[in-house]
Amino acid sequence: MSGVRDGGRAEVRRPRTARGLGLGGLPAILALAGCPVPPPANAIEDGPAMEARLAAVLAAVGDVRAETRVEQVTERGPVKGAVYVFLRAPDRLRFDAMSMVDTPLAVLVSDGTDFALHDVGGNRYYFGAAEPCNIARLLRIPLGGDAVVRILLGLPPATGAARSSVVWDGDGFYVYRQESDDGLVLEAHVAPLGEELDTLLVRLSDGSGTVWEATFDGHRERGGVRLPSHVRFSAREGDGPVEVWYGELEPGVELPDDAWSYPPPYGIPAEPVTCETVIDPVRWGTQE
Repeated sequence: MSGVRDGGRAEVRRPRTARGLGLGGLPAILALAGCPVPPPANAIEDGPAMEARLAAVLAAVGDVRAETRVEQVTERGPVKGAVYVFLRAPDRLRFDAMSMVDTPLAVLVSDGTDFALHDVGGNRYYFGAAEPCNIARLLRIPLGGDAVVRILLGLPPATGAARSSVVWDGDGFYVYRQESDDGLVLEAHVAPLGEELDTLLVRLSDGSGTVWEATFDGHRERGGVRLPSHVRFSAREGDGPVEVWYGELEPGVELPDDAWSYPPPYGIPAEPVTCETVIDPVRWGTQE
């Protein structure tokens, strides 16, 4: 697939705390001093307004191509390595796990309906529905494709909740909540920086506590859009956190439409998988 992989070296940014993030000037000084930070002028006052602002960010991003450094826990233990990430909203994604000599070790694609995974080293090819269990077979974020795209771009997923609200926190960020009738609550901390918004944290909870949580830091402008340099995702049912550090991250690129499909290579049988299917561990990256 020509023109898909490209990028520089990943860089590690030190995580930031919620207090003082992206605020600048007097608000940051107030936050560090323990004084309540006042809301900005023309503050966002309700859930629909916040959703419209976040949707505008997603629309401005367009197709995304990035080189990342990923660390996560797998069936064979902690693994870290380079992964090329390609995204198109709402739910198209591709992950190419690369070797030290920049050759693919594994490729996972999803077009929002179907998923495919080529384990290059294991000489296996799997396909099935684009369900969270399958999408998480390489990058361990067990969410639907639309949620994974948003999380990797530092945005809260849209849950279709019955109620949404926004309140201003005195530490200098909005608390945006989506509440559903079945007891699920999605909460996001979103800090203003002028007319821009930096999402700091997204957490989904139920009656038993946190289901999953994602934090974001190192926000900076890339192609006219502020995006995080580091994403950390952890889930109650997961083996351990997934950490993604972005090196080169390019929004607004034009990816080919065939980026989201991956037919079985010649001579390799295509194996269907469901959520109940146990497959051999996909070997990529290095173990610690």
